[in-house]
Amino acid sequence: MNIDSVKNKISELLNQEIVLRVSANRSKKCLIKGIVTGIYPRHFTVLVDDGVRSFTYADVAIGEVLIYKG
Repeated sequence: MNIDSVKNKISELLNQEIVLRVSANRSKKCLIKGIVTGIYPRHFTVLVDDGVRSFTYADVAIGEVLIYKG
């Protein structure tokens, strides 16, 4: 999956609830539930319980961040 297709798919999720599986390191992964609030040229933002987190499209493209529709 290339970055442009990732950006297009995430743009479709703007203002929708999603679940992200984020790889913290080799063996640790965490689930984050939030709402996509911003689409920018190199990253997107997600509103979570404790604030706003940002993720890059590249991380999604290489599988470091997986997105599930909430």
